[in-house]
Amino acid sequence: MTTVLLVHGAWHGAWCWEPAVRALEARGLRAVAPDLPMTSLRADVDCVSAAIRRHGSGPLLVCGHSYGGVVITQASAEAAGAAQLVYLAAFIPDRGESLGSLIVQGPQTALASAVVFGSGETSTIDPAQAPDVFYHDCSEALARDAIHRLRAYSAACFQTPVDRVGWREIPSSYIVCRDDRAIHPDAQRRMAERTGRVVEIPGSHSPFLAQPERLAEEIAELASGAGVEPIASRRRP
Repeated sequence: MTTVLLVHGAWHGAWCWEPAVRALEARGLRAVAPDLPMTSLRADVDCVSAAIRRHGSGPLLVCGHSYGGVVITQASAEAAGAAQLVYLAAFIPDRGESLGSLIVQGPQTALASAVVFGSGETSTIDPAQAPDVFYHDCSEALARDAIHRLRAYSAACFQTPVDRVGWREIPSSYIVCRDDRAIHPDAQRRMAERTGRVVEIPGSHSPFLAQPERLAEEIAELASGAGVEPIASRRRP
């Protein structure tokens, strides 16, 4: 059985994957979603590396959303076992790049004004702006529940560059969210050039909540190996 390891983005938690986990399991896949500490990139990479090492038999697909793309890039290089990487509206750093260095390449989005910096070098999201930035195609009830669960995120996660890069050795794909208001779709398309296959879906930055069935269908197709080019033929900008 194929296992899908789901890695959430900044300010979120494993809870955000719950609808997608159910949809993946209904398609015969095993789905696991760890909670990142979000205290440092090192802590988050260690969390995901440990989850990769705990994986037993069968293929392992590792999917990172948003900041989770930075985490899986490093973790998949440190811990052997991932058969595929999937970047979902995610950042894809190369060696020496950080989340922050990718963000400044733009285009900028409404996310910049929604981030609230607090004491102790942590940040949160303005709850009044969160629905428009993350959940504009979710129901009001879903958005309200998600906002209530958002957590603080350390600036250290934002600033630390990766020094190992899994996507250069592991077949990788990208899912672009065409109506994303957190990471501009054009920025996603530019980063997606580092992967072997790109698919686009309509909707916001949070398809795991807004359209979990559609997302699960895309991941299940990737998990089957359909359309993933051999590593030797992939572009490596």
